Amino acid sequence: MSAGFGETANNVIELTGMLHATQWIIDYFKKDEPATIWRDAMYVVNGCNEWRNSWER
Repeated sequence: MSAGFGETANNVIELTGMLHATQWIIDYFKKDEPATIWRDAMYVVNGCNEWRNSWER
């Protein structure tokens, strides 16, 4: 896999991509400007929309 991850689960790469996209929005969008991130991985979609409040930090 890319970015030096070597052998790792697809979900790790999908979540890492989401984190990078989120950071890019924080860095380049105005605070009141809406943004949409399109993902095809249900693990990421469900994580962001449904499970995130129950995840440990």
